[in-house]
Amino acid sequence: MTFDWAPPHAPERMPMFQSIRPTEILYELDGEPILFSSVSRTRSVICYKIDSALRQSQYIVSPTSDRILQDVRNGRMSLRAAVVQAWTWIVEAGDENFNVTQFWNVSSDLIPDDLLPKEGIALPYLHMTESPYLSIKFCGGAIKNGTLPLVVIKTAVEEVYTSLLRIFATAAHRAAFGVTETRMRRAITIPTHEFSHASLTIAIEKPEIDISEIGSELIINLDLANKNMENAHENFLRSAEVIADAVDHHQDIGNIASDHLETLEILTRIIPGNNSFFNAVEINGRRSDKIARPSVIEGKHGQMLRELYDLASGSLQQLKGEVFLINGHSHQFTMTVGDRDVTCVATTEAQQDQVDLLSKGDLVFVRGHLRKRQQRDLLKIQALRVGDGLTIT
Repeated sequence: MTFDWAPPHAPERMPMFQSIRPTEILYELDGEPILFSSVSRTRSVICYKIDSALRQSQYIVSPTSDRILQDVRNGRMSLRAAVVQAWTWIVEAGDENFNVTQFWNVSSDLIPDDLLPKEGIALPYLHMTESPYLSIKFCGGAIKNGTLPLVVIKTAVEEVYTSLLRIFATAAHRAAFGVTETRMRRAITIPTHEFSHASLTIAIEKPEIDISEIGSELIINLDLANKNMENAHENFLRSAEVIADAVDHHQDIGNIASDHLETLEILTRIIPGNNSFFNAVEINGRRSDKIARPSVIEGKHGQMLRELYDLASGSLQQLKGEVFLINGHSHQFTMTVGDRDVTCVATTEAQQDQVDLLSKGDLVFVRGHLRKRQQRDLLKIQALRVGDGLTIT
């Protein structure tokens, strides 16, 4: 009987473990316990199955406690954090009675990484039939009695919803003809799992397109739209991994920013700020070829990534143009800049007052963050000057 891996030294002789019969099964697959707690000689342990061969299985076994088990059940502690403890054993035991045949006391550093639970994965993920299509988890925060402030949930959900539409509606829109971006956004349905226990994890399945929202008079290539959304999903997960790795290893992310610009834009929306309730965001999902490795970015890197996005996208721009359309109700105007039309949106009361005084044909100078769009580009004003007048910020 052989397992794919065994510790490099001889097994222990002292009979510390006689049996690891489960006292509580935390997760099982096809009737086989994969993660469970046990009691051996009054010692409470957690057992994680890593291999099997000829009616025996191999486990990582670690000391545990009621608090650790409760945190694992509620998703507050990752599986790796629960399994990898200061004292760790590799145990081989029978599949029927769980009687131990041999065991080793090992340092967790000796255990191959691919045998350990994936970084950041918590028990709620295992209880899904498979990993979610895409999930965004907000980490940290002073969770009290398993609750979060409602305003925190509202803000996070709105940012994630806007970001998901940015990923999928934009991709689907490239396969449509005569369909406005607004109508396409209404047509995108995003199936969403229930929130995880005592945390804010927003997990979704593949978005769908509601044809009834588009209208029979307009044209959309559904196969192409779905393919575009799938490509956007894969690119987002890959790019999130690259950016998270670069930040984690203190690499010069400026060299890769332009290659991952769309994902960088999404991350700048959802990464917690310095004064946010949360302190990190974790992105998971399943790709066509594998389960994506969790991408974790701490809030302390948020400002750096936002500044980098502004620089890489060239979004902070100064423009000069002639006004041809004014919407006083929403305090915005549209002007022609070269061969492009740019809609400029006031962001302060002083700017709003100035926009209300504009007339068609006025020559306007603006500075702000520019976002390229299929039809009219969008600029959020930081500074505004009309003709030779004063600059309004």
